Amino acid sequence: SSKYPDAVPAAYYQCDGAETYINHMYDAENGKLYVYIGSDTGSNSVIKAGETETYYVPLEFTAAGTATVEARVYPMYEDEMMALADKNFSVFGYGNLNLKAVNERGEPLSVNFTVEGDESSVIGVSSYSTSKLEGTYNVTVQYGNTIARLTVPVVTGELSEKSVRFVENIPVSITGEGEAYLLAPVEEETISLSSLNRWNAETSARYSLNISVAGDSANASITVDMPVIYWQGAEKVIDSSGLGSAVFDTIQCQVLSNGMWISCAYVMSDDGKTLTIPAINPAEVTEISIVLTGRTLGDVTGDGKPNTLDAARVLQASVNLYEFSETDIFYGDVSKDGEANTLDAARILQYSVSLVDENYVTK
Repeated sequence: SSKYPDAVPAAYYQCDGAETYINHMYDAENGKLYVYIGSDTGSNSVIKAGETETYYVPLEFTAAGTATVEARVYPMYEDEMMALADKNFSVFGYGNLNLKAVNERGEPLSVNFTVEGDESSVIGVSSYSTSKLEGTYNVTVQYGNTIARLTVPVVTGELSEKSVRFVENIPVSITGEGEAYLLAPVEEETISLSSLNRWNAETSARYSLNISVAGDSANASITVDMPVIYWQGAEKVIDSSGLGSAVFDTIQCQVLSNGMWISCAYVMSDDGKTLTIPAINPAEVTEISIVLTGRTLGDVTGDGKPNTLDAARVLQASVNLYEFSETDIFYGDVSKDGEANTLDAARILQYSVSLVDENYVTK
C-alpha cells in the first residue's frame, strides 16, 4: 500500500482504509524525524485550508521510563507560523512472572494456570514462567474444582514470584443438616517452616485460608483448626501450640454471598484451638475467607515493627518491672530460647540500629 515500498515505514495516513506511507528523513543523531506532507502525491499539499488530516508515526522505545515526543509543524515557506506540541509518555518494560502451585507440605501440584493477556491456559503443570509487560495481572490457578484468584504485579527488569498453596489434608470440617461439602482450601501463610515468605522482624506472622463451599440448601457449620506459628531457634523449633488463637492479634472472617464479601460471626472454642462459623448455607455462600494476623518477631508492643521501645519493654519484663502475657513472651523471645530476657532486649536494640538482619543474625 506504500508509494515508497523501499523506504522504512515511519509515518503514514489512512486512505480508503489502507496505510499510505509518506517520504521522510530520520536524523538518528538528534532523534528527529522529518515528514514531508505531500511527498506521496507530488502535489504541493495534501491538506487544504479548512481540512484536517491525521498522521501516524510508529515509535520504538529502547528503554523504560519517561519519554518526551515533540511535534513541530511548519507551513511551507512560513517558518514564523510554526505550531508546536509535545507529550510525555510512560514507557513500560518487561518483567518476569514465575508461578507455582504446592500443597501444605511444599510439594508440587499439577494445576491449570491462566494469566491475564495470555491467549490460552497452561494445563497440567506445577509451575509456569512468562515475560509480561510491566503492570498488574489477574492470575487464576485451578486445582481440581478449587480456583485461586490472584493479583500479581510485574515490575520492569525484575522477577515476580508467587506460590499458591492448596491444602490437601484439610484442617477444616463441616457439619449440619442438608448437603454441603468443602473443596480444597487455598492457603497463604508466613508461619510454617516451609513458607517461602517466613515471618521475621519485617514480615508479620500471617495465615489466610480461602474455602470454597458447595452443595444444596443447608444449615452447616464450618470448623477450622487454629494454625500454629513455628520458628527455628538456635537449638530447637519453637511453636505457639500452647497459645491457640491468642497468638493472633486480629481474626477476620468473611463470606462471599450473592457476589459480595461481607463480615460474618464466628465462635472460638474455650481453649482457642478451633474457630467455628455457624449458619452457612451453600445455596447462598460460595466462599469463606479467614485471615489471622499476628506480629513481627520482636514486636512486643504490637505497633508493627521492633524498635527501641520494644527493647526497653523486654528489658523491663526481664527484671519484673513489666508483666508480659504468654503471647508477648512468644514474640519477644527473638533468640528462641524459651524466654524473653536481656539477651532478647539487646538483639532487638541491635536490629533497631541495623546491626543484625530481620532474622536477628549479625550482619
